Amino acid sequence: MAKKSDYHREFGEKWLQNGHIVYAPQIEPKGIISGYDRLNYSNIGADVARVMDLIRYIDENEDRVLPLIIAGISYGGHIAEIVGILSDRVDVIMSIGAMARGDFFERLLNGWDTVELNDYPFNSFVSPGFNFYYHGVGTFKLLAPKPLIVSIGTHDFGEEKFKHIFEAVEYYREKGYGKRIGLNVYYGGH
Repeated sequence: MAKKSDYHREFGEKWLQNGHIVYAPQIEPKGIISGYDRLNYSNIGADVARVMDLIRYIDENEDRVLPLIIAGISYGGHIAEIVGILSDRVDVIMSIGAMARGDFFERLLNGWDTVELNDYPFNSFVSPGFNFYYHGVGTFKLLAPKPLIVSIGTHDFGEEKFKHIFEAVEYYREKGYGKRIGLNVYYGGH
C-alpha cells in the first residue's frame, strides 16, 4: 500500500483492527512501480501474477485453515475478481467499485465512454479487448459459486451499474447460490 494516508490504507487498517491478517500489495494500473520489471506481462497480468505469488507465500507461512478473502478497490477490485476466478485458494471476493460499474459496450453505445483502437477508455483500467470478452455480468458469472460481495457507490461511474448487479444476483440465485452474493450500496462516488 502507498505510504501516504488514503482510503486504501484506512480500509486495510480497519480490517487489522477487527483482528484479521491483512496483506496489501501495491498494484498500479499504469504499471509505474519502481524496481519491478513487468517481464513483458500486461499491467493487469503482472499485478495478477504478483497477487498469485503473494497467495503462495501466505499458504507457505500462515495457517491454511483460515479463509482467504481477497478485496480490492477500483483497479484493485478488478485484480481481486480475476484472482478470484483463477485461484482455487481464494474463498471470498470483495469487489469494490470494479466490474460492477457495468457493461463497457453499453457505456459506449450510450455515449458515456469513448474509445479509440488500442487506447484505454476513460473510466476504465482494462483494454477494449478485455471488455469484449468479459463485459457486463460475465466476470461475476465466472466467480460463481464463490461468495461474492459487490460494493459500489450510488454516484460511481456507470449509469447502468445496478442493472448488472441485479443480473449477477439473479444468476447466483438461478444457480442455487443466492446466499453467496452480497450487496453493499453506499451513498457516494468512486
